[in-house]
Amino acid sequence: MAGQEKSERRFEMSLEIAAERSQVWKAIAEADHVSRWFAPDVDMETRAGGDVRWSWRGLHDWPLTVEQVREGEFLRMRYASSVATDDGAAPLFVDWELAGSGGTTTLRLVHHGFGPEAEFDAEYDGISQGWPVELRSLRNYVENHFGRTRRLAWSLAGIDLDLDEAWRRLSGPDALGCGADVQALSEGDAFEFTTADGDRFAGHVLCAFPRELSGRLTSHGDAFLRVGVEVCGGSPQVWLWLATYGADASATEGVQQRWDAMLARVFADCRTTAEAAH
Repeated sequence: MAGQEKSERRFEMSLEIAAERSQVWKAIAEADHVSRWFAPDVDMETRAGGDVRWSWRGLHDWPLTVEQVREGEFLRMRYASSVATDDGAAPLFVDWELAGSGGTTTLRLVHHGFGPEAEFDAEYDGISQGWPVELRSLRNYVENHFGRTRRLAWSLAGIDLDLDEAWRRLSGPDALGCGADVQALSEGDAFEFTTADGDRFAGHVLCAFPRELSGRLTSHGDAFLRVGVEVCGGSPQVWLWLATYGADASATEGVQQRWDAMLARVFADCRTTAEAAH
């Protein structure tokens, strides 16, 4: 009908966390805590009008502005989408809502503002696959590692290769050794694999998508693992991410070095860029 508002798409997700609400609030509202489960570099002014910056070591920056704050209950952030309108970039919003007491907190995230237009598809699809993983990372941090230092092994490689073929190589015996079908596992399923370099990873699935796996590693003190192949910024990319808490720094650095060498070896014929995100 003429004059009718266009329908809005939104991503909504709720997660129960076995922790006090004050701890979960810190995990979403204080930079020192956000950087222990989400972006490695975080700046936050958690007040109405305050600036927020989530940054992945220069590879990706996500600037936002705080719109509303109710301490311990609600936080809304706004940022500019990649979709242009007559008034500038269309705004998108991320709402964090907390409820609960007695050691159990329900976190509800609503990411909204996406229109029905195809121009929003890439951003909407990206956050719809990203948030389920990231919020499980948050839960693992709050429930198992709250306040502890996070160490990262994080290796990336830009590639010129079909995504399914890239996943076959990454999951194959010359690389991770987990097998391509590991992506078909469900949350809570156990997994165990040993890489071509002899690193053993064992734990339980948090999320599994086509060409992606994340899990909580019992083999590494409830560390967080995420591996996958995706299109980022219009280009295919392979990435490996291990977040450890309380582990020896040299052990995590050793994984980093072996992963860097693995990607260089397995994708030597098709690499376009190589970034070791130390």
